[in-house]
Amino acid sequence: MATKFERLASWLERSCLGLAIVAGVVVLIMTLDISYSIFTRYVLRAPSDILTESSRYMLLVTVFFATAYTLWTEGHVKVELLLIRLSVKVRNLLNLITHSLALVWIAVLTWQTGRMAWMAYKLSWHSDSISHVYLFPIYI
Repeated sequence: MATKFERLASWLERSCLGLAIVAGVVVLIMTLDISYSIFTRYVLRAPSDILTESSRYMLLVTVFFATAYTLWTEGHVKVELLLIRLSVKVRNLLNLITHSLALVWIAVLTWQTGRMAWMAYKLSWHSDSISHVYLFPIYI
């Protein structure tokens, strides 16, 4: 029988993979969006700010969703020149320190983003080029 930790780890792994797949689909949509925007700008001479702004939001989704999978699979770039010379115990300690610092950074970033989202909600901030799109959900 799997422990609660193993079930949680399995769920997190599936979630990260699902987010990575969503990020891939969003990249495909963003590519089509930008291609259409280029076509309308240079061939039809009818530029669209809406397509440019929607691509920005899709890029945010892609970065955040793909980052979860990259961190889970340890696919990020790291310099191991010094790490390979250290003992496993020291490497684990350094990983604990860097992961703890990352959690502090994420906590501060989440707090500040929450403050900005609350201001967007309270003041009904909306997009400059797409007046009917409120920024509160995007900041969340």
